[in-house]
Amino acid sequence: MSVLKCKKLKQGETIEISITMVPSLNIHDSDIIKVEVVKVHDWYDEDFDIDGACNINEGMVNIDCKCTLDKGLYLILCLKNIEGAVIAGYTHDTTRILDAFIVDGTSEMSPIEMYQSVVNNRNELFCLPKYKSDNEGSIPFDVAIFIKNINVDVQVNYGDIELIPYKNYSLLSEVEYINGFLLDVGYDLKFDVNKYCSNRPAAVFRITNIYATSDDEAVDYAIKRAGLVNNLFTLMMQGNGSFFAVVVFDKNKKAAQFRPIQPNYVGNLLKWINQGHFIRTYYDALKDSNSYLKLYIKLLTDAMNEEDKIIKYYRLWIVLEGIASIKNYEKEEMKKWNGDVVKNKKGDTVYVGDKSLDIVFELIRRSSLYSEDFFKVESITTPKEFLSVCYQRRCCAAHHGSCVCEDLQKCNLTKKEMKRCSENMIVHGNPKDVFSDKILWNLQLLTFSIVKNEMEQTYGKVIKETDYISRLIQ
Repeated sequence: MSVLKCKKLKQGETIEISITMVPSLNIHDSDIIKVEVVKVHDWYDEDFDIDGACNINEGMVNIDCKCTLDKGLYLILCLKNIEGAVIAGYTHDTTRILDAFIVDGTSEMSPIEMYQSVVNNRNELFCLPKYKSDNEGSIPFDVAIFIKNINVDVQVNYGDIELIPYKNYSLLSEVEYINGFLLDVGYDLKFDVNKYCSNRPAAVFRITNIYATSDDEAVDYAIKRAGLVNNLFTLMMQGNGSFFAVVVFDKNKKAAQFRPIQPNYVGNLLKWINQGHFIRTYYDALKDSNSYLKLYIKLLTDAMNEEDKIIKYYRLWIVLEGIASIKNYEKEEMKKWNGDVVKNKKGDTVYVGDKSLDIVFELIRRSSLYSEDFFKVESITTPKEFLSVCYQRRCCAAHHGSCVCEDLQKCNLTKKEMKRCSENMIVHGNPKDVFSDKILWNLQLLTFSIVKNEMEQTYGKVIKETDYISRLIQ
């Protein structure tokens, strides 16, 4: 379907869209129409809405949008009325686009052909063989990993693994969901739906052409790759999806094996908000490395899945302490939040040392991610006080397994750190509800920010790659 009058535009020109008027559209002259547009990058499609003015004339709906877009390739997915209801096209579906256009390009190739070239380029990389094993007996496998509690809008290719927002299957069992996917991708297979039944929103990780000596080896390779992407989602969104099944395809035998997984998931519902560039950049950096950051994003996933709030304090603190410990702050001058050097009563300089609270404070201070106001929670007034409460709860988890504020022999209120913790004790209510504990919530935000900062410091800022697109539109 073609809706654009001109498919090659310059900045400042008007994007002119026309569709046939039918009564069911429920729109009127001068209405504002939202146009769902996708900017195509080399590896990821980024969608957003732009507004257009509606003019109905001689049975046609004409929509004019000011082109303020950067140079690049764009798709039009759908048109929506002011309430957001789709009146033409399909939202979040790049397989059924209304039209495509370029901005500030000179190529004679049509925008639709350009996008197909991009898709082919992505698929070519995705379908390359993955040589898991050097054994001469290696055979090719495809693996699909089904993940629940993840809400994704667009299909994303991360090089050797893709994430497919297959369906929200809230009314389907897990096996029905899997059978539907197998049929859609061309595998003539079906599993017995009477053996398994559960309801979850979900998506699918898929990896093709894994060369391995056994299906176990292929699944192990795929799970590690998908697990890394899922952990990166956790880092970005502070929520974590959970694998519920794996299907491994033996391509030589044309047979498949279904493996249900039943983990205990207690994390947040993961929302996808156009973080494809972040995930791909750091997935590429981490997938074949032994970086310490792989450990800490995994520990963040564990923390998000933790039900007990006191244990969650412990898990989050482990991440901060672990990162701080590799910075070698021990022999450096201890400083206050404002940078002033700390002196003892004799006037001598105090050094950071190796105590957990001190090295974590130094890590947070140097990061410059938050102002002092961020740490003013309940009756807490300074960053060091805030961290001391978090550390005290970490210690209670490590030494007692829970909060011991009701046991005055263990919770000694003559010690200022325990007294401060007790005075700000708001760990109550639903154990899964981190929002009811403002200190824990801020600690969680702080920990995620520190790990993201470490990723950026180690691997650089995320770049939205458009080299391939630029070559196409010239």
